Amino acid sequence: MSLTDTYIISGFKKGDRKSEDHIFNLLHKPLFYFANNLIDDPEEARDIVTDSFIKLWEMRAEFTGIGNIKAFLYIATRNACFNFLRNNKKVTSYKKELLYLSDEAVPEDEISRIEIQARLIQVLKEEIENLPKQCRTIFKMIQYEDLSTAEIAERLSLSKKTVLSQKARAISLLKTVFLKRKLLILFSCFLTRYFM
Repeated sequence: MSLTDTYIISGFKKGDRKSEDHIFNLLHKPLFYFANNLIDDPEEARDIVTDSFIKLWEMRAEFTGIGNIKAFLYIATRNACFNFLRNNKKVTSYKKELLYLSDEAVPEDEISRIEIQARLIQVLKEEIENLPKQCRTIFKMIQYEDLSTAEIAERLSLSKKTVLSQKARAISLLKTVFLKRKLLILFSCFLTRYFM
């Protein structure tokens, strides 16, 4: 642990406001993207992340490092998201798969993977917003609404061929961005799991 981390953890355990702010600023945004990607409900995601931080503050004396704090926050947030999904009747097949996987324990050494996934989700959401309008609309309908090509074509009054073409264009544009950011392998794993 670096001297800075030692200082921050020491202050955090004592309730030092600057240390608390540092940890909040470091982890809040990726946690929000992580939660919102799981439940697709920004207001609820904000509430869940806030609750996770409140639990962290209440237990702050027990933490010995930034890694412990990250692990706690990601697991607490993930579990709260899955509880929300279990109680929500509008759950897509993608979310059902996540619920099934949530029954497996997450070892501490997987927290880094979860954190990387959260950052990837954050970048992906930002880049989706930069897509051309029709690409963006179709990509969001696939990702967030779990709609088939035929359903999207019907809803948007487009041919299936146009929908497939726009989906391919969106993926191609996103791949280019992720290639430039040297994140293409992670993006490819995401596509294989959820879009292929």
